[in-house]
Amino acid sequence: GIPSYYCIVNAGREKMGLDPDFASMNQANHVILCLPFENDYTWLECTSQTAPFGFLGDFTDDRLVLACTEEGGKLLRSPELKTAGNLSKRNALLKIDKEGNLAGNMKTVAKGAQYDDDEYLSTQSPEEQVKSLKEKYDIDNIDFSDLQIVQLKNQDPSTEIQFTLAIKNYMSKTQNRAYLVLNPFNKISSIKEVMSRNRKVYINRGFVDEDEIRYQLPEGFTIEAKPGDVNIKNEFGSYSMKLLMEGKTMIYSRQLIINNGLFKPEKYAEFVAFISEISQYDRAKAVF
Repeated sequence: GIPSYYCIVNAGREKMGLDPDFASMNQANHVILCLPFENDYTWLECTSQTAPFGFLGDFTDDRLVLACTEEGGKLLRSPELKTAGNLSKRNALLKIDKEGNLAGNMKTVAKGAQYDDDEYLSTQSPEEQVKSLKEKYDIDNIDFSDLQIVQLKNQDPSTEIQFTLAIKNYMSKTQNRAYLVLNPFNKISSIKEVMSRNRKVYINRGFVDEDEIRYQLPEGFTIEAKPGDVNIKNEFGSYSMKLLMEGKTMIYSRQLIINNGLFKPEKYAEFVAFISEISQYDRAKAVF
């Protein structure tokens, strides 16, 4: 007894809506439901057994769909997962021993499109979850224990992942110095440079990453060198990194925002430079 529209959609991680100027069934590959109300719509990913009610993930968000109504076909746009809502927030407290081993706890909360990225973990066995985490955090000698996953399944869903971790021999050492790569978990990689680009630059989906890692330093360790604070902002997004000392605790903070959008071909070189600069800072070290 609840009215709904059968909506034909082109589903996939890349946003590809139906062409409003040309009708053909092979533009679509999936069906979702739309519940019409007086002032807005509620959308349902009705073939999923795990998707929260009223939430469309990055498989079908922000694209033109064909709604089959009693009055005939109508083109509607599915709701967009906006940049600020595609959030991953990571907090870790790690203790360093004199041998350069790390151990501690980490919690990550993922929302929006990043909720979609981590949602698969909740359906895996404990053994598969540990294997997936080792692939996600590709660090030598890393081990996980006490894994807990808590999901909030509403129209703004989130996945909270907590675990204990240990990394043997993470810090490299010489006779009287130790070197710590400040960002173990979330480095961004450089992208290919193209000398002459003809097509526009398309960033499919924006996101926000926020990381804070607290390192508890061992006795006898003093900082000899560390990177300065970084703040970069342009039309593609922003990046900030800073270090703060509180007694024997060193606090590393990082925020990365990537904006979705369509940019002129000549902007590609600027985007490559932006990502390359971030990649360099993501590999910054402190020397003790």
